[in-house]
Amino acid sequence: MSAKAIEALIGGQSYRLSVSPENEPALRAAVFLVDEQMSRIRATTRAKGQERVAIMAALSLASELLAARKPGGADAQGETDTTFAERLAALSENITDALHSQGLRY
Repeated sequence: MSAKAIEALIGGQSYRLSVSPENEPALRAAVFLVDEQMSRIRATTRAKGQERVAIMAALSLASELLAARKPGGADAQGETDTTFAERLAALSENITDALHSQGLRY
């Protein structure tokens, strides 16, 4: 399949991204997650500048990913694999709801 261009709004800035149709839902979910994390950082810290907020968001998301990759046992927040799976399912539902509220379906 050929790639198509989509517009993505992250941190108040518009980005034109190229994506294959089968990967579009995942990319839109990732855009939403990054934008949400940047908004949260802006609201809870005194970080100034788009680049600084983006780096803080990237570090936060990378930390969550590394904790999720830890095999067995509890992650950095003391969650077990079961509670992490429940949290991940809730996050997935939140992303789906947010996409649907924007008129996006996948």
